[in-house]
Amino acid sequence: MGEQKVTNKNLEDIKRVLKHPSLLVSKEMVLSFGIKTAVFLSFLQIEHENFEDENKLTKDGYFYCGKRKIERSTKISFKAQTKIIKTLKSTKIIDVKKRGVPGKYYYKILLGVEKHRKYSNMMEAI
Repeated sequence: MGEQKVTNKNLEDIKRVLKHPSLLVSKEMVLSFGIKTAVFLSFLQIEHENFEDENKLTKDGYFYCGKRKIERSTKISFKAQTKIIKTLKSTKIIDVKKRGVPGKYYYKILLGVEKHRKYSNMMEAI
C-alpha cells in the first residue's frame, strides 16, 4: 500500500479534526485494563489538566467531573463508569470522593498525569 498524496483537502480535513479536543489513549493501559478504562482515564487526565491550568483544583488536588459529562464525552455509560472507577481505585490509579449536597464526584489522579501532559505538549509542537 503506497503513501497517500497530501492535497489541500487532506490538509483542511486534518486541521478540522485537530481543532476538536481529542483523547490520547495509552496502548499499555488498553492492554492492561481495556479500551473503556483507557478512554475514561485519558478523559480524566485532560479534565485534571484543565482544572490545574485554571488553578481550580481543590486544596487536596481533586477536581469535579460529573458522570453525565463523562458519558457525553466518551459514550461510557454510568454503569460502566462505576465499574471502571472501582477498578482504578483498587489499583490506586485514581481516588474518588463524593462531596457536597447533592453529592458530586471529585477525582484525583494518583498516576499518569505528567506523562500525558508531556505527550500533549509534544503533539502541539508538531
